[in-house]
Amino acid sequence: MNRDIESVIDDAIALISSLNSSPDSIPPYNVDAMKKCITNINKLYKKNADDLIILKSGSISENNRKQEVVITAQARQSCIEYIKRCCCTYLNERMLRIKHLRWKHGGHIPEKLKESMCEAELKWLQEYNSLLADFQSSLGENGVNLLLNMKPPHNLFVKVRAKQNIGSFELSDGTTVSLTENALHSLPVADCEMLIRQGMLELAKREAGKYAVPVKRGQFDATGRDTMYVDERRGEDRRQAKTDLLIGSGSIDRSI
Repeated sequence: MNRDIESVIDDAIALISSLNSSPDSIPPYNVDAMKKCITNINKLYKKNADDLIILKSGSISENNRKQEVVITAQARQSCIEYIKRCCCTYLNERMLRIKHLRWKHGGHIPEKLKESMCEAELKWLQEYNSLLADFQSSLGENGVNLLLNMKPPHNLFVKVRAKQNIGSFELSDGTTVSLTENALHSLPVADCEMLIRQGMLELAKREAGKYAVPVKRGQFDATGRDTMYVDERRGEDRRQAKTDLLIGSGSIDRSI
């Protein structure tokens, strides 16, 4: 009996295992396992229906035999419910991941990820996008883009690096910035957020816990020697700290 139960729920377990093995992406839709789960549910249901007919017919007179049939039917029903929960969890989790990736990539899921989606999921995504577009256009005179400013920024400007040659990019204040591959820029979060999520820009990596303050808007010194570095742990300007040290040691006249 235990082996029979294990065999009918193996495919359901495989569905959940495929999600656990790829927690940050969408694994290819497992059509075969899903079909086997449906087939197993139908087989278990039919066996229970047949046993119920036998019990109602009174063809089984022994109480022990009746009890055995009832227990077996209950075990089958538990398997049915378990398989159903696994299938529903599989479909719901995939839907949540698709929705998350849709927002993460600025409304456009990469084609490589779409290849892992089934036809029903692609149709659902299309309808979801359509509903969101209608909702956004219905707000205000010019509509609202819900993809912008999804999180409150810690800073109004952010240091980014272009991952490819994007060309001229106009900021919200009319300033034009040339975004060339590997170039560093300090841009308003509201202007570059969409490009970051689409993979065209990336946040510049911080070195040794420090970040460069731009000499002027949108530009950084290539070597970093002419920029001011801020110690994140204490929030003190290194140059000012060095000046204070020289004054304290008498190297600089305090009256100056």
